[in-house]
Amino acid sequence: MSWIRARAPFHPADNPGLSDEAGNESPAHCGRASKGACRRIAHLLAFLLLAPVLLAQAQVRSYRELPEAAWETLQAAPGIRWSGAQGMKASVQVVCDANCPYCARLDRTLRARHPDLAVRWVPTAYFKPDSEAMAAALLSAPDPSAALAANYRDYDFGKNHGGYAPPPAAKRLVDGHAALKAAWKQWGGFTPMVIVRTRDGRVLQAMGSGDRFLESVLAQAAPPARVYEAWNETP
Repeated sequence: MSWIRARAPFHPADNPGLSDEAGNESPAHCGRASKGACRRIAHLLAFLLLAPVLLAQAQVRSYRELPEAAWETLQAAPGIRWSGAQGMKASVQVVCDANCPYCARLDRTLRARHPDLAVRWVPTAYFKPDSEAMAAALLSAPDPSAALAANYRDYDFGKNHGGYAPPPAAKRLVDGHAALKAAWKQWGGFTPMVIVRTRDGRVLQAMGSGDRFLESVLAQAAPPARVYEAWNETP
C-alpha cells in the first residue's frame, strides 16, 4: 500500500487463503479431493457474480472523503510548496515526515510524472527522534523548497533517514503544528498522506501512495486556481 503505520498482527484464520511469514496457512483448503472440482466451479461462479461489486469496492477504498474542515487544518499548518506556477493555489497537499522512505519515493514519483503539479508538503514528525528537528529546519531554511528537494533527493534508504542536514541547534515545530498532528492521527496517522481538493470543494484522502491510490485521487484534484479565486469558480 506504500505508506507507514503500525499494523495489527497477522491472523491466518482471518485471512482465508493466505499465510504468514512463518508459513502458517489459514484453514481455507477443501475437505476431500472428490469434492474439489465442484467447489472450484462454485467458487468460480461466485467470483464471476461478485466481480463487479468487488471491483467497485476496491475503487472506493482507494480514497475516502474527509470533512471540509480538513483542508483548512492543512492550510493553517506550516508547509512547503515545491512545484506549480507562482501565484497558483495548490489543490494537492501531502502530510510527510522528513525521514519517511515512502515520502521520499512519492517525492520522486511526483517530480517524474507530474512535474507541473502544484503540491504543498506539510511536515509532521513521528518516524525518528530527530524528525521534529528536521521538519523545523526544513520549514525555516532560507529556501524551504530547495531544502525539501535535497532531503528526499539525498535520502538514505539504508538508514531510513532524510538527506537534509539540519543546523546543530535542535529546533521544534511551532505551536500551530499541534492541531495538524491531532487531526492527522484521526485521519489515519500515516505518511505520506495525500489529500486533494476537488473542483466542487470535496476533500479526498488517498488510502496509500502506490500507483492505484495516487493516480485515482490525483485525477480528481481541481486544477490549480489563482490565489484570489474561490474553489467553486473556474479560472
